[in-house]
Amino acid sequence: MIEVDVAIVGSGIAAIRAASVARDLGRSYLAVDSTYGRGGYVGIVGRVYRYLKSPLFIPQKLVELIRGSGIADDIRCYSVERYVVKEGPIERKILGYRSVQVQRNWFIEWLEQKTLCYTNTILQYIESLLRVSLIGKSITASSIRKIDLDRGIMALSNGVLIRFRKLVYTWPLDLLPRYIYMEKDISRIAELVGKLNLDYISIHTLSSISKEDVVGDTVQIYTHGTKASRFHTAIKIPVDSYSITYITTSYSSSHPLMPGATEKLFSESRKHRLIDTSRIVEYNVSQTVYALINQIDRNLFNELQQILQEYNTIPYGRLGMWRDYDIYTLVTEPITIDSVV
Repeated sequence: MIEVDVAIVGSGIAAIRAASVARDLGRSYLAVDSTYGRGGYVGIVGRVYRYLKSPLFIPQKLVELIRGSGIADDIRCYSVERYVVKEGPIERKILGYRSVQVQRNWFIEWLEQKTLCYTNTILQYIESLLRVSLIGKSITASSIRKIDLDRGIMALSNGVLIRFRKLVYTWPLDLLPRYIYMEKDISRIAELVGKLNLDYISIHTLSSISKEDVVGDTVQIYTHGTKASRFHTAIKIPVDSYSITYITTSYSSSHPLMPGATEKLFSESRKHRLIDTSRIVEYNVSQTVYALINQIDRNLFNELQQILQEYNTIPYGRLGMWRDYDIYTLVTEPITIDSVV
């Protein structure tokens, strides 16, 4: 049995934020995660050159916060060049031709920006800002069997039990009823989560890193708006003496990823000259399962949140609260832990 003041489900930016608040309050904490590696969506891939596994740009406010804090950084801000490979309803294609009202369409937002900022070390900067890192004894890698909210005990698949006074849940909200248990309100929790009609669009990304003799100062975004091609957005980012290219396609539970999607994206990338295979030194494939999330009834969520608070449980972060925050908001969003601990 491990005893802590605050147990944190997750290891992404929201979990790091929760850990920093717990530390500032002098509370002991432990994070548990099995779904994502450390950093969540800001995790990195690559052996030759380390870079973000999925396309993600840094909000200008966060860039200013990092630089205003005196942290030495390698963040680069680029002008944006837009190219249309094929005209078509690009917004509908990004949503997989589904009628989902998403909170934010990040791809469209990027197309509308004049400047986009990128760094592959954003996780380290966030940890420096928050003065905490989920490494070593502050995190354990395991699946969760069950979380008993009545007794404040989390049972892990590796046999470890964690007794906690406060639970911060940052995993996707639709998974919550699967993991928690309480004698009185479990059916009500499941009912409320069901009524929220949580829906999302996932992104399959083929990324590659190419050696370039000359690097530029622009991010190039290519869009393909028809069904003639699998990909809807391609993004090329020059960094150091390399060029990072992301080729993305959307999928969902009702429109699953087609077999051979990666090979298809490779073929289309070569066809449209988005990549030069002779220069590629490495490529990776990743899935961002909850890339775009739908709008929900906030009153229903507030009712759910109030019930959970009675059990010393806080849903928190982009997916825990089902609110599509950007990174800056996640880093600065207030979270009240001490009121219930």
